[in-house]
Amino acid sequence: MMTFDQLAERIHTVHQSAQTSSVGAINRAMTLRNWLIGCYIVEFEQHGEKRAEYGANLLKKLEERVHEKGLNTTLFKLSRKFYLTYPQIGAIVSHQLNALPSEEKSATASHLSRPC
Repeated sequence: MMTFDQLAERIHTVHQSAQTSSVGAINRAMTLRNWLIGCYIVEFEQHGEKRAEYGANLLKKLEERVHEKGLNTTLFKLSRKFYLTYPQIGAIVSHQLNALPSEEKSATASHLSRPC
């Protein structure tokens, strides 16, 4: 028979384990989201060219149009810089997603299987 202390410890352990797993999953998803946002912005700005002429109002207009909490010009600037600094993330993540069974693939896989 389990003691009260054992019950409390098991509940604490399962909570900590689930919380750690959840935080890791959220961090991975948000990292990928930010990379994709940066990729989309860079591709839009560059129109396939090597260098972009940054539109002064693009990110502000994008913030106004998307109108989602947390999606703002600061995030867009950081996401663009993140993508430009780590362009290889798409190939790495795409390769990992392609290795998953089809029922485990998310909509993200479709974004990564084609150029931004």
